[in-house]
Amino acid sequence: MKMIEGPYIEQYNKLAAYRKELLRSNPRSTVEIMTEMDGLVRRFKMMYIFFQACKEGWMKRCKPLIGLDGCHIKGHHPGQLLTAIDVDANNGIFPIAYAMVERESEETWTWFLEYLQQDVKIERDSSYVFMTDKQKGLDNALKGYYFVLKIFV
Repeated sequence: MKMIEGPYIEQYNKLAAYRKELLRSNPRSTVEIMTEMDGLVRRFKMMYIFFQACKEGWMKRCKPLIGLDGCHIKGHHPGQLLTAIDVDANNGIFPIAYAMVERESEETWTWFLEYLQQDVKIERDSSYVFMTDKQKGLDNALKGYYFVLKIFV
């Protein structure tokens, strides 16, 4: 199994190549990876992904409703998966963006929301509804944004 997966340290050192490949195969997408150096080893912090196809589909076909949620990632390197979703014209779940982070906090939700705001072009006079169950730090992160018009809990 180690031959297939390779050592985890080597995998983290390949994040820049992974980002480059995602952008090559999905032009005009947003892929942001935050790492920090721990000696000679690159340490993963956060990664945000918003595919161009999702951008186009969301802008053209979805309702102005954004659901925000987080869930646990289990395994050798646990973390949190932060998601932004919407409801499409068939009342199905439509993925907008997602991020992998070390832990769920106001800081990580703020980081996620900054990129989401840029990608979906939310402006002060926009009429969007955000739906959340007040995940750790999300409530405070949303309050800090001028573009939030309504929060349903």
